[in-house]
Amino acid sequence: MWLPAWLDAAGAVDLPDLRVFVTGVRRALTAVTNGLTLRWSSGAVEGTVGKLKAIKSHVRPRQLRPTPPENADHRVTRSTEVWSVLNRMARD
Repeated sequence: MWLPAWLDAAGAVDLPDLRVFVTGVRRALTAVTNGLTLRWSSGAVEGTVGKLKAIKSHVRPRQLRPTPPENADHRVTRSTEVWSVLNRMARD
């Protein structure tokens, strides 16, 4: 097969990002080979799951993290402010 030879050639190039990609492909070489050669695909399932997640998030957005009550006796940190903004955005 041509893939191992291509991985060797790509790994020899002086590009760090390409080397990281080659390392990841080598780790999952069996899965990558099966994905390229077998006729079976989970693409339709993945697409359906993605659509359902999008619909669910629009129908009933969940609160990301509870905001502290106004009379809470603690310092308001930057992360608390960020979560408050995200919660308001999720409710709108």
